[in-house]
Amino acid sequence: MRKSVLLFAAAILLTTASGAFAAGGAVHPVQRDWSHTGPFGTFDRAAVQRGFQVYREVCAGCHSVRLLAFRNLQEIGFSEDQVKAIAKGWDIGIPTTDEDGESINEDGEPITRAPIPSDRIPSPYANEKQARAANNGALPPDLSLMIKARIDGANYVYSLLAHGYEDSASEDTLKEAFHIENTNRKHAYEDAMKQYDDDLDKYQDKLEAYQQAVAGGRKAKEPKKPEEPEKPVVVESVEDMGLSDDMNFNAFFGGWGIAMAAPLSEEAVEYSDGTAPTLEQHAYDVVSFMTWAAEPRMEDRKRIGIKVLIFLLILTVLLYFVKRKVWSDVH
Repeated sequence: MRKSVLLFAAAILLTTASGAFAAGGAVHPVQRDWSHTGPFGTFDRAAVQRGFQVYREVCAGCHSVRLLAFRNLQEIGFSEDQVKAIAKGWDIGIPTTDEDGESINEDGEPITRAPIPSDRIPSPYANEKQARAANNGALPPDLSLMIKARIDGANYVYSLLAHGYEDSASEDTLKEAFHIENTNRKHAYEDAMKQYDDDLDKYQDKLEAYQQAVAGGRKAKEPKKPEEPEKPVVVESVEDMGLSDDMNFNAFFGGWGIAMAAPLSEEAVEYSDGTAPTLEQHAYDVVSFMTWAAEPRMEDRKRIGIKVLIFLLILTVLLYFVKRKVWSDVH
């Protein structure tokens, strides 16, 4: 009985997770094989390093990773000298003060110094107001925990970057997005019609009361007849989605409209290790980096978990034989 209940609960959770995308207006993410998944999974250090390169050259202009320090990059295979060079060459300096204790120079600009490995990777913006002003009111989110903050995080972000925008989405993906939107519009129209029918019945009652009042010589306010809902436009193209001009279509983003234009493209980043710089490779690598950034101690946690399980298994066997020995004379 208990096993059946657990299986039923698991099924409900899986259904809810997978249905959450469609319910909010989004296609279910493409499923990729990731080296870090599973109890024995580990990070692909080469992919994570390439992902950091993609972040540095493409994403760092808008998005921060405020929980990471430069020295953390040694954990993904960079040497100490490489980390020092990365920090020193970073485009954004660390706010500081001069010998007189001033934090701004004569031109009113902040005084900064070159980052060092112990510094956290600086944000591209000084504050939220500046970030919104530079992005038409939209606030670029911090990417430190983005993978853990989304359902099916790695696959979701990968799908959004590599297969979600109009130019990169497949025909099947677009068809699924249009189908979901048409279904949502149909349900919304049906709900609106039910509400309209209820309002129309109430209107008829109020109209009869109004007519009786007028016939009896009493003053009364004529009720307003409810307007019938318009039939929804059938979605056959991205233009039919009705997105505003400042929004970009993305099949995997809830509501279809995302403020961020497609950040990645073919050959956007030239890899130093010779890896083909395809759009999918860029997306895979930067998601690998973001996954490591969200949980850099994942491999340690898995190793400890395996050791604990092995210890418990051995302890169970020992306790079994101890029990046999202690109770051997009873029977």
